[in-house]
This record gives sequence, C-alpha cells and structure tokens, in this order.
Amino acid sequence: MKLKKFLCSLIALCFAFAVIAFLPETVKVDAAGAPDVFKLAGYSYSIEYLLRDFGLDKKDGEDTYLGGRTVTYRLTHDFDANATIDENTTGYEQSTSATVASGGSVIFNRVNCRYTFTVSDDDGDSVFTVDSVDTVTSPDTIYDTALLSEYRTVIDNYAKDLNTSSTFKISEIEKKQSVSTVAKKELFDILDIKVVLNYYVPGSNTLSTTSGASVSSLSFKTTKTGVYSFYYTFSALDHTDSVDGLLTGEGGFYEDKDNDGSVSAGDELKIPVFTFTVTDVAKPEVSVGVSEKAYLNLEYKVDCFAITANNYTPQYELYFIPEGESAYYDRDGEAYDRANNGDQKYIDAVLSDPNVKNVTDSFDTDSMKFTPKDKGYYYVLLNLYNDAGYSDAVMSQAISAVDEYKVVETEKQFFKYNTTSIIFLSISALSFIGIIVVLFVKPKEKKALEVKSDNK
Repeated sequence: MKLKKFLCSLIALCFAFAVIAFLPETVKVDAAGAPDVFKLAGYSYSIEYLLRDFGLDKKDGEDTYLGGRTVTYRLTHDFDANATIDENTTGYEQSTSATVASGGSVIFNRVNCRYTFTVSDDDGDSVFTVDSVDTVTSPDTIYDTALLSEYRTVIDNYAKDLNTSSTFKISEIEKKQSVSTVAKKELFDILDIKVVLNYYVPGSNTLSTTSGASVSSLSFKTTKTGVYSFYYTFSALDHTDSVDGLLTGEGGFYEDKDNDGSVSAGDELKIPVFTFTVTDVAKPEVSVGVSEKAYLNLEYKVDCFAITANNYTPQYELYFIPEGESAYYDRDGEAYDRANNGDQKYIDAVLSDPNVKNVTDSFDTDSMKFTPKDKGYYYVLLNLYNDAGYSDAVMSQAISAVDEYKVVETEKQFFKYNTTSIIFLSISALSFIGIIVVLFVKPKEKKALEVKSDNK
C-alpha cells in the first residue's frame, strides 16, 4: 500500500511539473493554480475578446458578449514580489477595481502579475483570472484542423449565391462561423489584428492580395466562373505568417517535419487554403441616360450608355427616322415612356416605323461617333451579350438633329461703328496728359539783372 501511495504521489508531482513546463517562463504559478488565460502586458485588449476568451457565450437577445453583464477587474497578485495585492495598495495603480464600459478595453500595465475579473449577470458572479507576460512564445497562427471541414462547408454554402458580378465578403462568412473558431494566435485576438487575404482567381496563377485591420473588412470581386482559392496571413507586433519554406499539399501549406521534400503523414498543416466555386454568370445590365441634341454635318459622340457587365460583347446599330415621322411618339401623339412601357416596347416602336432606316454604316462604333447628314431623329440600339449567352437590349432616346450648327462671329468693323467714342476718348487722353504736364513741369526761373557800378 505504501508503494502504491508513493507511486500515485510521484505521478501527481510529475504531472504538476509538466503543466508548469508549458506555461510562459515569465509566470510563476502560486498556490492559487494556473490562470484562465495569459495576456501580453502593455497591449490593449477589447472586453469583447476577453469575455470570448474566457469561454463565455452571448446572452440570449444580446448582440455583444458584454450585453446583459457587468465586468469589473483589478490587479490581485504580483508574482515577482510574491505578494497578494489588496485594494489601494501603494504603487499598484490597477489594484482598485474598475468597471469596463461597453466597447471598452483593458491594458495590463504590469508584467508577471495576476488580474482577477468578476463577471456579473442575472445568474450571479463568475470569476476569471488573467496572468500578464512580456513574451510571445508561439507567434504563428494555430489552426484547429478538426473544425476546418465545418468552416469550409460554411464557405461553400455562402458561395452558392455568388455570380460573376458579386463580391466575396469575409464578413458574411463571419455571420455563420467565425474564423476565430478555427484559428488562434497566442495572446492576440485573431479578429482584430492586421490580416492579408491572399487569393487566386480562376484561370490565373498570379497571387492577388487585399489587406485590412481586421478579418471582417476583407473582400474581393468574383468576376469569372470557376474555382477560387484563398488563405489568410495574420500579423501581430513584428511577426507575420508566411508560406515561405512550406510545402503545398492537399488543403493548404505544410511544414516538412521529416525533411523529405514532400507532404507526408507526419507533416503539420500550418496555413490552410480554402476554395469555393462560382457557377452563375450575372446577366449584363445597361442604363440609358439623356441624349444630347445633335447638329447637321457636325460630328456627334454617343455617350448615353452605362454598362455593368463582365466579359461582355456590345453590338451597336444606328437608325434614322426623318423629321416629322419620329417613332419617339406613338400614333396618338403621346411620347413613349420607357419607365412605363419598357425598353422592348420602345425598341419595337422605332424599328416598326415605316420610315425607319438602318444607317449603321455611317456609325463608327469604335469611337462611338457619327455625323448627321439628314434632318430627323437618330436612335442607337445596343445589344449586349456575355460569355454565358445572356443578353440585354436597350435603345437611346431620340437624338434630335434638325438644326444647322451656327457659329456666332464677333464684329470685326469696330472702328466703323465706334468713331465718335474713339474721338472723345482721344480728347480725354490728351487732356489728361496736359494736366500732368501742368502739375509736374516747373516754369523756368527768371535771372535777376546784374547792375555794374561806375565806382571803383
């Protein structure tokens, strides 16, 4: 029995040493045991992150982790001094309890100290402890490989609604499952640190990147059908995740543990790569603005179309109806309203007019210019096609070309019609000069006569 008790004690002691060995070197665990979490001294942590890191969930009906709760904290132990810190202990500014406001943050000012948090709600009080350290022992992002398949499924389900005019937004993925459930960075909030989204578009081997201050701010356009792939590289302090030196394998980048140059069973997945497929092609869209008036024999540029589409082919046609026969009006003299009647009815009205002529030969579709030669109304028909066979057709409003362009010439016979004004202006100028002469030119001084005397 004594031997059995001795072995049990020995095992327990070994286990205790093993736990201590995995703790940061700067922390000395006292009789109170290990803390709930470790955090970096001097770094600002949001209260939302801390509550999430404590393992708490949002309360029913609340949008934030702090919602429905009150959180206070204070410094309670200094490991370097091996001292328990009471309220208002001299020299320990954070020994007095402080309440964290909504949207607030906490900075652990002292290294190698323990801070105690009290989280209060309708169910009572819960106590959590944080030990402050000054060193990040594992700077790389650590992924929970067991949860990656679930995260990939969320991405696939979100991508089902995307097409070639969509934007892939990480914020939408976060609503379904946060990346913080699969990725951790020691001592840092993975959701609130600088991150780069590295991605490949279908048919390209060129890596594209977009960066942000948080993962929710990342997005990119999906302009092609096919398979997209992407991965995250997070940065905290002076360390940034990198794929340099890693092997490419199924599902991402691996560390070559056995140094055999290929991905094998013992190699660790360091940075996972996520993929999704876009199959739907967005229908091309085009809006039509107001058409400016044109003039006979003067070049006119068509700029009334605004096209929203990817990988499309435009086809333009120019039609003409002589003055007084415009199909812009129906047979009762009412103007066609595109908003009420629709594009197709408007197009049909123009093309079915008995006086309409196709004059596309006179339209330079590269420069979108033509020169009206005959009085009347011109109409530009745009047919838009994309790679998937979708199309859209719109027609410009009537481009009126019923007037000649007149150049207004300035009068060149100025002196003929302004003789009197010029004479009086000249007299005024001469008078002004005379006044100047009178004011500033001095008269000649007279010399006194010298009288000579006969007296010597």
